[in-house]
Amino acid sequence: MSQVWAVARNLVLEIWRIRSLMVFICLTLGTCTVGLAVWLHYGSGLGDQKIQTYLSYSLSFTSNILALLTIFISIGTITGDIKRKEIFTIVTKPVTRGGYLAGKFLGLAMLNLFLLCFAGLTIYVSTGILTKTEPKNDAERARLQELVLIARQSVKPPLPDVQAQAAKESEVIIEQEIRELNMTDPSAIANIRATVRYEKANQLMLKQRTVTPGGNITWHFGGIQPLKTENSNIYIRYKMDVSPTPDSLAVSGLWSFGPSPDVLHTGERFFTRDAVRTVHEFPIPRRVVSEQGDLYVAFHNPVENYPVNIIFPLPGREKVAIEALYAVGGFTDNFIRSLTAIFLKLLFLGLIGLAMGCWLSFPVASLFIMVIFLLGLASNFIADAFRWNLGLDKSAVSAVMSFFLPRLGAYDPVPLLEKGHWVTNELLATSLWLMIGVKGGIIMFFGYLMFKFRELARVIV
Repeated sequence: MSQVWAVARNLVLEIWRIRSLMVFICLTLGTCTVGLAVWLHYGSGLGDQKIQTYLSYSLSFTSNILALLTIFISIGTITGDIKRKEIFTIVTKPVTRGGYLAGKFLGLAMLNLFLLCFAGLTIYVSTGILTKTEPKNDAERARLQELVLIARQSVKPPLPDVQAQAAKESEVIIEQEIRELNMTDPSAIANIRATVRYEKANQLMLKQRTVTPGGNITWHFGGIQPLKTENSNIYIRYKMDVSPTPDSLAVSGLWSFGPSPDVLHTGERFFTRDAVRTVHEFPIPRRVVSEQGDLYVAFHNPVENYPVNIIFPLPGREKVAIEALYAVGGFTDNFIRSLTAIFLKLLFLGLIGLAMGCWLSFPVASLFIMVIFLLGLASNFIADAFRWNLGLDKSAVSAVMSFFLPRLGAYDPVPLLEKGHWVTNELLATSLWLMIGVKGGIIMFFGYLMFKFRELARVIV
């Protein structure tokens, strides 16, 4: 272990000696984060919008700058030792090649931890100053506290199971198409059967989430355990699509909520008039949730909206679907969790960089990892493109993308933090286990094997 620590300490000192690089990185992080706060302070807008913008851009900028730094340092530290022949001195010491790589990884983690803490402290202090200066009145302060400076857990209703009904209703259509096309190839028949069932399931899903004029829809949210504070509220967040689109671009709605399924008759009510295709939230008191954490929410499409049908995004498949949000913590805890998630991403990139530096040259390894990094950032978009264009189920696409691509976008905590959503233990654990333990471990293992059997020098007798 002392040899690993010595290699790690040597890496940190080696990077620290490049004072111009360290000064540039610290000045860049500090200047950009503080400068953005000053620029937003003199700009226009509501206080919560300014702070959301600041958290989004400052943390994303910090994460990407440190990611690029990690990529180039992790590759350069090994390729540089080999190019300068300093590796000859190291391998003659009582340190194995595995210990050498472990020391490099530990040193890289220490460097990232220092820089991330420096940038995180700057952002946290700047955010604290903005929270004191930006809200212009008590209403804006309350909105900021309820929507941004809090950690809210999201609960979505379960997806309706329509597979059995879709399979039953699609059999007639399938048999008719087989007869009309005179199909005998088993693979073609199987393809027709899967396509028809998929389309029928989508039709049933659309029907179940569409509310006609005068109709109703009810959702069940389970496991809600809000903080028992004096002014604790549950927030219902939703977006509505319509068909056809009304001239006013707005629709009315009557919401009922309570702890039992018969909320349409016994629950408390709330009337809304909302713009279509826009995200909205409204609060409901904590007392309407049962002791078991059950909440039922019903929506009634008034007849006055005729002929407009209101369509709610499908929970679990859309980025914005109806969900219940409740407070589970504070901003400081959530901010630390966000920094932890960013740190785990940097560790993953460091593992890949060290593995590639074991057997590739610096330019080739840098290009290779940059491609991986960009694909990881765009992994959510790629998954959605595959799902919509190829008609694949989200669970299948997620499994494929999670295995073959680094889902950096899926584990990004910044969108959660800026909206006051809780960075969950599941996100951190999945990031640690899947990205670092499984993917990073496999890649690093192959890199270690290449490095172990690599001929660094030839013995000449």
